[in-house]
Amino acid sequence: MGLTAAKVREVSEPGRYGDGKGLALVVAPGGSKSWVARIQKDGRRSDFGLGGFPTVTLGAARAACEAYRVAVREGRSLPKKARKSRGSKVQRLVGRGVPTFEKVARQFHAMNKAAGGWRSEKNSGSWLRRAEMYLFDTIGQMPIDQISVTDIRDGVLIPAATTMPETGKRLRLIAHQTFQYAVE
Repeated sequence: MGLTAAKVREVSEPGRYGDGKGLALVVAPGGSKSWVARIQKDGRRSDFGLGGFPTVTLGAARAACEAYRVAVREGRSLPKKARKSRGSKVQRLVGRGVPTFEKVARQFHAMNKAAGGWRSEKNSGSWLRRAEMYLFDTIGQMPIDQISVTDIRDGVLIPAATTMPETGKRLRLIAHQTFQYAVE
């Protein structure tokens, strides 16, 4: 791969910085950074926006780019077309109702697993186990659009971080990834 997390943070000169396999970081003249996936289907190239940095991390951008490539390889319609016709991801997850935090987290986990976004099967399993053990019990059944920072901080992160600091950090990451996935 061509980019590293440090390089992504440091780069400030406008331009397109390739990571490989169709993923690129685009730095605008104003300094904003965004991810773009370039996918070729039926001899035609298309660019798909994956979100801005730092909201979308290098790892998440790689996973999303790979998911687009898998969709093309399997003959499914490209995500851009689906997004245009079907609304936001939260709306697509359950149709009319707002999904629960648990439903969105499980959807993210399954999507990331299908795209090969986990380092290993063990990493995938531990992500889901932590979510089930600590997050789903407290905020799992709440509609995702009604969860506040206070709910997560006071209900999950502070109790976990006081006794298990590393687990607290990982739970914060799991919650962040789930919310990020829901709003894309």
